[in-house]
Amino acid sequence: MMLGMVWGMIPTAWRAGISIALVLALVGAVGGAYLYIRHQAYQDGYSAASVACERQKQEQAQANRAAISEAEKRLLNAADELSLKNMELDNAIEALSAAADADPNGLLDCLGVGGVQRLNEIR
Repeated sequence: MMLGMVWGMIPTAWRAGISIALVLALVGAVGGAYLYIRHQAYQDGYSAASVACERQKQEQAQANRAAISEAEKRLLNAADELSLKNMELDNAIEALSAAADADPNGLLDCLGVGGVQRLNEIR
């Protein structure tokens, strides 16, 4: 009741201004609460996306490490095979060189039967 008497004593223009100010304050408070809630939801979504992105990065890094490890194993196997083939070629070259050195016609300008056979073995 006391509030009604005080309110009635305030001039009409002031009452309208106070009413508008109170409505604006209420709208501002509701708007601020809405923006705060929206900001929190954005932050939560950003955090969730960040966690998902980090998980994907870790999974991709693990897949990359596994692929690199597999490629290194294949590389080592290929290097071993090439080394064995190189040793086989060296042995074949040594055998052919020894056969050429033992050939009595090795110093002639023409190829003998043994020289032709050795050349055919190289193919």
